[in-house]
Amino acid sequence: MEQITKTKHHVDVDKFLEKVGANKNEIAILLFPENKYPLRAFSRILAQEAELSASQLSMLAEKLGCRVEDLYQPEAFDLNSIAIEGKDFSARFNPSTMTVSLYAGKDVIEKELKLDENITLQNFFKELKTRIQDWMELS
Repeated sequence: MEQITKTKHHVDVDKFLEKVGANKNEIAILLFPENKYPLRAFSRILAQEAELSASQLSMLAEKLGCRVEDLYQPEAFDLNSIAIEGKDFSARFNPSTMTVSLYAGKDVIEKELKLDENITLQNFFKELKTRIQDWMELS
């Protein structure tokens, strides 16, 4: 009889946070808001003594601006290649300055739009949509 082995996939949160330069204390508070000592709880995750729940993984990915899948492969995640491509519009994100440049074709709609570092992905996309609609109305 063939033996089936289970492979456990760990999220190397520490490696990923180091790569993106995230503040561990802020992430701990985000992931463990009800915990009296969130950094202590988070340190168990960093030491791979405990695992994040699905909802915590989702919150972490949203905060860091990546997909949950990216958390499993920090070495493959490239911050410098974040771009949103649409039919007529595109946006380029610069992580070192936390700015977005918005383009209509090759025309610059907005250059280096400064983002709040605490913005959610949902609000980020709403902001881009608003900027595009404003530009279309003025054109």
